Amino acid sequence: MQVDPAVDGNTTEAYVELFCRGTVAPDELKRILTGVPEVVDAYTVTGSADAVVHIRSRDIPSLEDALERVRIAPSVDHTRSAIVLSHLIHRHYD
Repeated sequence: MQVDPAVDGNTTEAYVELFCRGTVAPDELKRILTGVPEVVDAYTVTGSADAVVHIRSRDIPSLEDALERVRIAPSVDHTRSAIVLSHLIHRHYD
C-alpha cells in the first residue's frame, strides 16, 4: 500500500548517492538503510556510487537527521544529496 506523502506530512524528499569504504555487500547496505524509516527506496547501482537512496521526511531538519543516521554507519564513507524541487512525471508500474 502506498501512502500519499501529503497525507503523512513527508513532503521533503531527496535522492542520495551512497559511497562506501571498501566492498560492502548489498545485505549489509540493506541492514543499515532498513534502520532509517525515512528511506523509502534504495538501490545498488553501477558507477562511482555504491547505492542510490530515496528519502522522504517532513522538513529539511528531519531530512538532515535521516542523512546523518545513514552517514554514521561504519561502512559509509560519504554521501551526495539532491533535494527534489518538483515532480514532473510519476508512473506506476504494477
